[in-house]
Amino acid sequence: MERFGRDVLAILDDLNIGKVHWCGLSMGGMVGQWLGANAPERLGKIILSNTACYYPDPTNWRNRIKAVKEGGIAAVADTVIASWLSADFREREPQIAAKMKAMLIASPVQGYLACCEALSTLDQRELLPRIKSPTLVIAGRHDTATADRGRRIDPQPDSRREHDDSRRRTYFQCRAAARFHRCRDRLPGATLTQTSLRANGSAQSAARWLLAMTRRDLWTIKKRRDEGMAQRRKVLGDVWVDRSIANKNSFNAEFIDLITRHAWGEIWTRPHFDQRIRRVLVIGTMVALVNGMNSAFTWRAALTEGGFTPDDIKEILLQQAVYCGVPAANHAVKEHQRLFRS
Repeated sequence: MERFGRDVLAILDDLNIGKVHWCGLSMGGMVGQWLGANAPERLGKIILSNTACYYPDPTNWRNRIKAVKEGGIAAVADTVIASWLSADFREREPQIAAKMKAMLIASPVQGYLACCEALSTLDQRELLPRIKSPTLVIAGRHDTATADRGRRIDPQPDSRREHDDSRRRTYFQCRAAARFHRCRDRLPGATLTQTSLRANGSAQSAARWLLAMTRRDLWTIKKRRDEGMAQRRKVLGDVWVDRSIANKNSFNAEFIDLITRHAWGEIWTRPHFDQRIRRVLVIGTMVALVNGMNSAFTWRAALTEGGFTPDDIKEILLQQAVYCGVPAANHAVKEHQRLFRS
């Protein structure tokens, strides 16, 4: 939760936002607890909805981690949705239940596993007395995640608890307007964001706006990832990319995803320079950095996938000898010759 909390603070700093009200559902509520205890000056009022501060027995999370590793998120999807939505609601609103299940299954597996790992060791009981902000705690009477008193968040003196008869309330499943108006009435001024409620004029509009923004962001991320992977294969070749994917693990998976989306999906796909010019820029940069391993990798891709000739590489090295220095270019020449011998 600390990592999530620090990410939130970094985003607020980047947006030049000094203080916010926080509405956190489930894990968002756990992050809100950490923020309330460790960054009280950044939060005004807090809403903690259908969340917990402690899981005394990690067995369920360990079992879920094992199941997802063996069968993917689909292996636990029905169980998770059953904990989110009551049976009568699933029967009454099958389309919403199906959409939520599809959303869950589409989640990145490594990210889901990491969240489960965090929950398996969750214990924020010592943080609660440090939360001084006015806090509204909302819990569904049939929500198994918050029913156990040992895991329950008890409000501080300047806070209050509310119960309803739902299992787990989200803006997907239950009258969003009632939820947000109720929160607003209990904690005056605790709007979700200034832009959402004030710009759209109602809590229900805010819910639609938040959902639209979430879908747009997820679509953008997927689009960049898909375009990045296609560009990466085009520039480096299938053999190299398949080898890289085969070596992906829990440690480097997020880095590979970052490179795929950002370097390949956002930069290499920009239309201003064609691929040949971008290859020349990368080769020249590798020479300047005296990066032998990546230089050889870049040259190999240029020669096998980019239509470059050895003379093209030679001209780049001569140019870089002038601007980056003879020692750097000399190192690159040696690496180039080693590449051809291999």
